[in-house]
Formats: sequence, C-alpha cells, structure tokens
Amino acid sequence: MSFSAVAGGMQNTVATRPCQKFEGHTNWAWGVIHLPGGQQIMTCSSDGSLRVWNLNTGEQIGDAWRDGENGVWHIALSLDEKNIVCGCEDGAVELWDIDTGEIIAKWIGHTDCFTSVCWNRDCGRVVSGSNDGTARVWDVESRKTVLTIETGLNESQAVIYSPDTTMIAIGGLNWKKQEFLKI
Repeated sequence: MSFSAVAGGMQNTVATRPCQKFEGHTNWAWGVIHLPGGQQIMTCSSDGSLRVWNLNTGEQIGDAWRDGENGVWHIALSLDEKNIVCGCEDGAVELWDIDTGEIIAKWIGHTDCFTSVCWNRDCGRVVSGSNDGTARVWDVESRKTVLTIETGLNESQAVIYSPDTTMIAIGGLNWKKQEFLKI
C-alpha cells in the first residue's frame, strides 16, 4: 500500500499534486502524525506496523515498529513529543517511547476494535474510544485505567479532551436508535 504527501498551502490552491509517495505498508494506512523536528512522519496500518518516513525522500527510516500482528488503527503524539499512543484491532492501547521505539505500556480493557485516542494537556492521561461502546481514561504514570465511560453508544468513534481537560466529548454510533453523536 502507498500514500502520498501534498505540498503547499491549500487555502488558495485549485489543484494539488502529490510531492512524495511512501510505500511499504502491506495493508491500509489508517493514521499519520508528524514527528519532532518536522522532517519525519509516522504512519500506522492494519498490517500491524508503525513506520517512520523521511518526508524529503519518501524512504522508510529503520525497521517497522511492531507488537504482534493486530492492525493499528489510530495514533497520537504526546504534546511533549516524548511518547506515541496507538490503538489496535484487538482493543489494546499501546504506549511507545519515541526515542527507543519500545513499548512502555500496553493497556487492556476494550473488548472490540480501538477507534480513537487523545492526550490530555499535561500528557499524564490518555482517553481512548472503542467499537465496544466505551471510552476509557488511562493514567500514563501508573499504567492503569482510571475511568471507564459507558457511552450508551454501540461504537465510540471519536474522543477528545476539552482544552482545560475538565470534559471529554465522545462521538459515535448507536445503530439501534440511529443516533450519531453523543456529547
């Protein structure tokens, strides 16, 4: 599988064209983040890997980061740029050290596919959403679940902290009642 980066400001652009093509994933790429320094990106894929890419050359940097074969569906960089959190097809939430490429923690609790993740402002907590209809808040230091939110939705597709981190918004689907957003 491949994906492309597009150059230039898009607000005044009538048409854009790819400026770089990245090839290496063997299945769909679901998420992308910029890494510190602005010259690299990281992608996650349903092939079970995280990959680091050089933005200028399109070449993969180093080996793929992997923890088993479960697809990786979403990825987020901590605001302090020290850690990455990603979510897997089996519902696991993984915390990675950006400098070593090693897993720091693996949080288990969701019972279905992971769908979304967000860091709080001080990087001490992560909220995740899942197709099991829950959102969970994880404490980075203790490595424990500190809150499980039963959303009333069949799938919690999007989670985000408020800017002051006093609230969490959760968007998702409720197929039985045909509801599509719950906050």
